[in-house]
Amino acid sequence: MELKESVSAIILAGGNSERMQFPKAFLPIGKLTFLPKIINDYKCAGIGKIIVVMNALFCQNEWAEYYDQFISDIILVKNEKPDLGKLYSLKLGIELIGENELCFMHPVDHPLVKTNTITKLIDGFSGSITSPIFDGKNGHPVLLGKDVISFIKSNNNNNLNLKELFSNFKRNNVEVEDDGVLININNREEYNRFVNPKIEA
Repeated sequence: MELKESVSAIILAGGNSERMQFPKAFLPIGKLTFLPKIINDYKCAGIGKIIVVMNALFCQNEWAEYYDQFISDIILVKNEKPDLGKLYSLKLGIELIGENELCFMHPVDHPLVKTNTITKLIDGFSGSITSPIFDGKNGHPVLLGKDVISFIKSNNNNNLNLKELFSNFKRNNVEVEDDGVLININNREEYNRFVNPKIEA
């Protein structure tokens, strides 16, 4: 069995998008929006199990027009407690991961990652956490091993931030030619700076 057959992807869209004042998952990027674009990238990389953890408020009827772009062929988890942070969202997704699976953690505000970066991280997987590195800096997504997944499943401390948690595990860095791993879209200025030029290019 190829390694990618045991890999899942968890896309984190469980936050409140306060700085953007609009759900990041539904921001336009080309003919799609952030979330279906990321989902398509994982499908193109051969990942069959894709879990989306979404803020429950953004799963309501007023946002229904956006769901046709991505709702098929994914597992949707509604986060009723977005204020508990990213680790809580990740745990909601990881609860659906099997014992023999690895998983990507991909924040929805990193929509510019290339498909071949996902494939390269799978090919370079080693240790507990494999992350992309560009221009000497670590980025997203990260590929989590079984020991990290097991720890998160059993952890009840939602006050831990992910950086602290990951520091306890061996990290393997894979160099990629993809500045998208570093581009984090948090506000309209960043959206206009990074996404619009990418669309026009």
